[in-house]
Amino acid sequence: MKDVLYDNTLVHLFVELDSEKYFEMLYDKYAAQTYRLCLSYVWSESAAQSVMKTVWTKVYFNLDSFTGESAFSSWLSHITVEACCNHLWRQGVFKSFETIDDEDLTTLDREFGDLLQAIERKEDVAHCIALLPRDMQIILRLKQVHEYTNIEISEMTGLSLPVLTYRIRKTKKFIQEYHE
Repeated sequence: MKDVLYDNTLVHLFVELDSEKYFEMLYDKYAAQTYRLCLSYVWSESAAQSVMKTVWTKVYFNLDSFTGESAFSSWLSHITVEACCNHLWRQGVFKSFETIDDEDLTTLDREFGDLLQAIERKEDVAHCIALLPRDMQIILRLKQVHEYTNIEISEMTGLSLPVLTYRIRKTKKFIQEYHE
């Protein structure tokens, strides 16, 4: 609670006094955490640094919109995850489908078939998840770790809701079958 009040005070002082030192204090406190979160999504140090610059630029220019309804760290995390997803979308990691056609389903079924074979060989869950396509690993993380809704994930990734829902269902089935 003390940390939240401190962060909120820094935000308030930055907005009210227009003093860079309060922004720098927030940056110093959260830069490493932001970088690690970026790196966990984009998997490249240079891309993580680039996304982190984007995040902190956005924070700087939008700090006056921070309401304090949630912790500053949560607000920052949300901005960071969205920036990472935007970067990944621009890199083509998320393939946008307007509709699901038979070829898409065949490709997805083949990807998940490979995963099921890994399960049959009794490989551990972490290894099996590592075999997931990169976009599905990220989607699982958005869903399970950050608790975004399907609609939010769809908006962040550019995937249509039906495709996203299908991929999540297939992944859940894959994980359930592993545990049986």
